[in-house]
Amino acid sequence: MKYFVFFLFSISVSAFSCEMEISIETEWQYGKKPTASDVGYLLIKAPIKYNGWSLGGLQLNKGDIRLPIKEYLSEKEFPGLAVYDIAVTTAFIEGAKFSVHYTPDPVVDEKGVVSGMLCLHVQDVTIEF
Repeated sequence: MKYFVFFLFSISVSAFSCEMEISIETEWQYGKKPTASDVGYLLIKAPIKYNGWSLGGLQLNKGDIRLPIKEYLSEKEFPGLAVYDIAVTTAFIEGAKFSVHYTPDPVVDEKGVVSGMLCLHVQDVTIEF
């Protein structure tokens, strides 16, 4: 019985990855792509909300480094989008990967009970040179 309770507890605290594809836009600001010595300005635009999911953030992954990147929010300039403006050279971005993550919005039922799905969506951002 004790193992069965532990098994149920293990399942209840696990987060599951949910499969979906969210449209993430990327562009090089001013049409200037980076070189090994010249900086290029990468804009990554991600929806703040997507079909009941909320953006958690963007992360740079390179080797053992995991670096969260701060978003810029302006409903006037970029309605519904979080924008990440990143200055990079090819030497810096080579071998790096950007990923966004989304979590499901909690739901409130008619009795006022809040529930949420234990799920996380992580998606790599494709950068083209």
